[in-house]
Amino acid sequence: MLKFRIENYISLTIFVFYFLGSLQAFNIFGMPIPWLSLSLGFGLIVLGFVLKYIQISLLDISLSLIAIFILLLGNLYFSINVQGSFNIPSRMTTPYPIFLILRYYELIISLFLFMWLKGIYNHYDSSLADLLETRFIRLAAVISVLAIILLFIEQILGLPIIPRNRVGTGGGQQLLTFTGYGYRALGTFREPSHLALWLGIPFFLSLKGEKYRSALLIGATIILTGSLSSIVAMIFGFSLGAARNIGFYVFLVKRYFPYFILIFVVSILVTLGSEESILHIVYERLTNIGSEGQTIGNRTYILDYILDNDSLLILGSGLGNSNILLSNYFQNVNVMSFLSVFVNAYYSGGVLLLLLLSVVFLRAFISVSNSPWMLGLFAYVTLYCFTTIEVFSVYVAMMLSICFGTSKRFS
Repeated sequence: MLKFRIENYISLTIFVFYFLGSLQAFNIFGMPIPWLSLSLGFGLIVLGFVLKYIQISLLDISLSLIAIFILLLGNLYFSINVQGSFNIPSRMTTPYPIFLILRYYELIISLFLFMWLKGIYNHYDSSLADLLETRFIRLAAVISVLAIILLFIEQILGLPIIPRNRVGTGGGQQLLTFTGYGYRALGTFREPSHLALWLGIPFFLSLKGEKYRSALLIGATIILTGSLSSIVAMIFGFSLGAARNIGFYVFLVKRYFPYFILIFVVSILVTLGSEESILHIVYERLTNIGSEGQTIGNRTYILDYILDNDSLLILGSGLGNSNILLSNYFQNVNVMSFLSVFVNAYYSGGVLLLLLLSVVFLRAFISVSNSPWMLGLFAYVTLYCFTTIEVFSVYVAMMLSICFGTSKRFS
């Protein structure tokens, strides 16, 4: 009876964090659904601790507290010494104190999720870990099907099903088509790259669990996003995994090569009505890399900021403040992103936090070294953490905890 209750509890928690968290394009009662997902998920995690379903290690608690303490010190130092010399971006959607609180709120919940998932791997048998990973894969398959349906109905046919009532990432209305790039799968997200990133974990879990049909569906959806970062990250992940076990990837190519060809053909056909096909989009963006003012995703401004702010920071300016200083530097009316967990960690928490984060990623890498499937996942998401993801979010917490769980199961 207890085991049944735990299984349902795990399934519900994954649904709240992963599926509700994927509804990023929508508000409900004025609140973004991902924020509602965070709150509900946090309540479920606390319930698990109260009912003693989940145990967390003292080391994880200690590292989390140290990270938060370093960031709080940065915020305190900033408020005493620097705050009077910076300007709040005019398009910041929340008051400054609320802005900081929300940043810490997301970080704390993500750390709890990281410890929660690790607790499942460490304190239960493999059947519950298999259940957890199967839930990820099935929910990702649903998200993929939704994305493909919405691509046809909302974008190609121009018949919106559900109003996208959340502000777009650029501060205005959400986009359904992209200038020069035509149709790209969005699903329930605000950006194609966000959808591609969200599907990375279950894609590699599908390969590990030999659920190849799910992997093909999820992989096809990633391709339809036209996200260059995702495609490069997927190739990087496959390459690192193949270096560990080339035979496994040769087997995949031999058995599923016709399906990969079919995916590419469908990708072309789906986008024929747009300005460009998916393949042409990817080719054009690849050939633009290194041209004047362009890198992957046009991230040169981050490099410019690093080169102009290259003094060694023992302690950063605190969570959230670093983004405001970035916006002030470029005189931008929006709160700008560092587009890198590691760069943001450095300017928010200084060398201390960057070293702590690097140690955690290094430990995760060591954990997956015996599994080509999880080595691919680690490479995929880590590349994203260097080029797209800015904060230690729910998604990063999921990836790292699964990687640590791999060590438990494949050692």
